[in-house]
Amino acid sequence: MVCQLKLFSYLGRKYQINLRYLDKIIKMNTLEKVRSELIQKLQSINSQEFLEALDKIITVNQKNDIVDLSNEQIAMLEMSEKDEKEGNLISQDAMNQRNLEWLQGM
Repeated sequence: MVCQLKLFSYLGRKYQINLRYLDKIIKMNTLEKVRSELIQKLQSINSQEFLEALDKIITVNQKNDIVDLSNEQIAMLEMSEKDEKEGNLISQDAMNQRNLEWLQGM
């Protein structure tokens, strides 16, 4: 991986390639490699019981990615969308300044 990063760094300087883009390529390649290795391992498993257990683990993890929002959370999100549509916004710099003033006043 270190050699790969050095090579990409060299190529980035020589050909003025965006290193963040190259980093994404590295991460994607790593993800694809892990996925490919997992698929190969799964294909070699002969135990139906083990495969069913893995399926349950994967299914449970996928369900945990979905978040159920409370009515209050939904209301807050709707209020935020309304504020955005009406232009009731503040920049991050202005908010940082407000927070700093508030902290200094404590």
